[in-house]
Amino acid sequence: MIKKTALSVLIILSGFFSCVKKEKYDPNHNAYVIAKGAYCGDSYLIQFYKNVENLPNNFQDYTYQEINLPDSLKVPGKDIMVQFRTPTSEEQISCEVSNINYPQIFIISATD
Repeated sequence: MIKKTALSVLIILSGFFSCVKKEKYDPNHNAYVIAKGAYCGDSYLIQFYKNVENLPNNFQDYTYQEINLPDSLKVPGKDIMVQFRTPTSEEQISCEVSNINYPQIFIISATD
């Protein structure tokens, strides 16, 4: 009886965890384009799939406001590979006041 109960619980749990959405990650792409930022002109939001070395501190799930992403890559949902750096004070874009402010990163290069 205990074995049948344990087996039933195991089957239910394995079914549950097989339905959990797994994080998408492709070694050829380290981020994807979310959408145009609502408060920062023509700048888009991008999200990294995981923490990447030298990313500025961010409590918004690796989401950043981009500066210098090529227009051809400004497509929501597009997987991209980016190299970036911290923007200089002259490069930073002025964003309208909102209650969610994402750190800005300057895109050195980007490919799809």
